[in-house]
Amino acid sequence: LDVLLGQLHKPLLLLWGEADPWMSVAKAQKMQQFYPQAQLALVDAGHCPHDETPEVVNEIMAAWVKTVLA
Repeated sequence: LDVLLGQLHKPLLLLWGEADPWMSVAKAQKMQQFYPQAQLALVDAGHCPHDETPEVVNEIMAAWVKTVLA
């Protein structure tokens, strides 16, 4: 993963469910260490925040896209 993220030169949003039982927040933070430019957004949800809290996810993604296009 560190090699792949090292080759990435694009904006990256890590949108993470804080209560994800399989992919802990620590894993998201580790990814962010490999790619410090990534923006980490934690959501009060589990493994599928886009299904559990679509309104929250959509708001975060829309705001992030605006920063990328600015």
